[in-house]
Amino acid sequence: MAERLSALSQMPTAGGSGGRVRLSEVRPGSILQVQAWPETAQTIRRVITELTGVEAPAVGKASAAAGLTVAAVAPGRYLIASDDADLPQKFQAALPSSDGGVSDVSHGRVILRLEGKTAADVLATSVALDLDPSAFPPGKVTQSMIHHIDVVIHRRGETDFELWVLRSYADALAEWLLDQGLPFGIAFGGQQ
Repeated sequence: MAERLSALSQMPTAGGSGGRVRLSEVRPGSILQVQAWPETAQTIRRVITELTGVEAPAVGKASAAAGLTVAAVAPGRYLIASDDADLPQKFQAALPSSDGGVSDVSHGRVILRLEGKTAADVLATSVALDLDPSAFPPGKVTQSMIHHIDVVIHRRGETDFELWVLRSYADALAEWLLDQGLPFGIAFGGQQ
């Protein structure tokens, strides 16, 4: 299997504690997309729960545990990031194509983490979403556009967001967020 290289390896990292807001790249062992067919939604939910140990969430929500995120981005469609590099093979073995589709997108997706006290303020400069925790609480997932780039936004915590983006746009998105975050004291913190 080809080695997965960072899409943001050329970005300079801030020394020390950096800024009040930190942008970094999350490097899970695998990222996959699982798609149910209309009649197999319950089967897919059951397999996700069995293989990950977390209950498959409802659309627009994410379930997270140490080293694992399961995000329901559309009816029957899930994005899963895991520290387990073998998770795509486990899903492919557990799900015949008659039950659903499993795509290993580890080489094609990048996850950026935006965290810090004013992370929501930085993000608000770029999306037309109400990011108040009462409207967009932790565990919420949505798809949006940032600077003409399709992004899945997952609020992990009060001051912690993950942005899932196609690899070819990761550099442009990171640069955009760093520019937008200058007034908020943003710094790039490398890889997690």
